[in-house]
Amino acid sequence: MYCYASIVPDAHKQAFTLFGSNNITLHVPAGSIEDYKAVSPWNTFQEIVALDMIDLNGDANGDGLVNVADIVTIMNYIMGITPDIFNFDNADTNNDGLIDAADVVKITNIIMGEK
Repeated sequence: MYCYASIVPDAHKQAFTLFGSNNITLHVPAGSIEDYKAVSPWNTFQEIVALDMIDLNGDANGDGLVNVADIVTIMNYIMGITPDIFNFDNADTNNDGLIDAADVVKITNIIMGEK
């Protein structure tokens, strides 16, 4: 299972019992693994591992998380301020070849737990 939210989403304590989370690997942003391991029912997964970088659509600053810092990085890029680290492929969340407000909206949705 893949969860792209950097902040652990609220979930009912039995949210994952139907499909047997104790037999499934959960993929989450690298910087959030310990948070997921500490919160029920997320901690019921057999294994919690980092998303592959290819899975981190929205991680514009390359820190292994998709969060508000990525929005700031993209806004700086749009305003002509060159970020120290900028991953164009992950910042172009809608794959249209442009970095613009649509990418900021998409990252906001990812942060909110929507895909």
